[in-house]
Amino acid sequence: TINPGTVIKLPAGGYGDGITVNGTLSALGTSGAPIAFTSIHDDSVGGDTNNNGNATAPGKGNWGGILINSGGSAAFDYASIQYSGNGYTCSGCSWYGFHGAIWSVASTSVTIDHSIISNNQNAGIYTAGTSAVLSVQNSTISSNGSVNSGGTYYEHSGIIYSSNTSQALIQFNNITSNYTYGVY
Repeated sequence: TINPGTVIKLPAGGYGDGITVNGTLSALGTSGAPIAFTSIHDDSVGGDTNNNGNATAPGKGNWGGILINSGGSAAFDYASIQYSGNGYTCSGCSWYGFHGAIWSVASTSVTIDHSIISNNQNAGIYTAGTSAVLSVQNSTISSNGSVNSGGTYYEHSGIIYSSNTSQALIQFNNITSNYTYGVY
């Protein structure tokens, strides 16, 4: 459980530095005390915690993301997730980076309400596998996805829902300016 008003800054640089959920993650902020998951370089929330003034700025892919493993669940309310996506995906690779700022796999439940998921290198939300349940309401999903310098596309949509045997509720959201699709 993460208390309202908490700011979690994750390190930049290492491949896949992020949060892995093997049980339940409850990030329930309030309108007056939202929860932030962001880069150590983001001085706009929580101040200059890396004590380097304005020598660094946050950017897409500064940290890994939030992975909800099979059987796990996560609830986000009045939360922001920004500047994640360190790592990449490719067809035929034997390893993968974080597919999305929030990446859930088979048999997971993810609820997102009144939240902001933006400026992430890969998809804002990526759900794959059987029996996955996804609910995204009253949230902003924007400016997710990018292309690396070699022209290789990262997972580049606001929301990727890759399962025909799962349930999704996506309504009353502002989904804009993602690299390709809003919802795929």
